[in-house]
Amino acid sequence: MAVTVEQEPFVVLDHQYRIVEVGQSAEGGFGPLVGLNLWECFPESEGLFRPYYERAWRTGEADEFMQFYSGRVARIRAEPRGEHLAVWWDVLHVIDALTVEDLQASIERTIEHVDDEQAEMLRRDTRGSLRLIEGGA
Repeated sequence: MAVTVEQEPFVVLDHQYRIVEVGQSAEGGFGPLVGLNLWECFPESEGLFRPYYERAWRTGEADEFMQFYSGRVARIRAEPRGEHLAVWWDVLHVIDALTVEDLQASIERTIEHVDDEQAEMLRRDTRGSLRLIEGGA
């Protein structure tokens, strides 16, 4: 019996925000865009994502954040790798807007997902800080 392990989708960007590599899980949406500028392909996303990507470039450290975009709430991780920026995402929730009732219920579930994710991100950050203070790896 074969087991398929689904990897988080990712893209790799250069300093001009051109897509230079696409992970297998993101191939369907981003594969045809290799070589193109991310912001030219998705201009409405630049104001939402670029500040985090810029901070990762500037600090040289990974930046993890949550963002609402195109009806989805996702956890995003942007990590500088030499001359490139690797970006992974995990869709946490998709907003259902078929009816007002569905929208309300979907927003409530989204808030629960976001609260859980923020708590987990805080726990990871705290554990990492404690390891630094203790001198662990």
